Amino acid sequence: MTIITYSITSMSVLNDIQGKPDYVTNVFWTATGTEIINSKEYLGTFSGNTFLTVDDTQPNFVPYNSLTKDIVLSWVMNTLGQESQDTIARLINEQINNQANPAVEPVPAPLPF
Repeated sequence: MTIITYSITSMSVLNDIQGKPDYVTNVFWTATGTEIINSKEYLGTFSGNTFLTVDDTQPNFVPYNSLTKDIVLSWVMNTLGQESQDTIARLINEQINNQANPAVEPVPAPLPF
């Protein structure tokens, strides 16, 4: 079973939205999947960025310095939705499966005659 974790690599902000400084508008992230197959660990990754809707009426504004990884990841996951998360997981699993079961390619052979 592949274990997938998301990490935040950077964020972009608008400096002032209705007096709220450092309003996050874009989150750059990487999803990393690991799986152990036959005692060997395999790794797959997928990187992306998520644009966040600027809503200056948002009652739950969190100051930039108070943001946590969990808060920002919840924004990313909610914006991505389950279908996109499933697609990312599928792509990571394909990478891992391709590493664990590499394609067999034919090689040129000398003629036997």
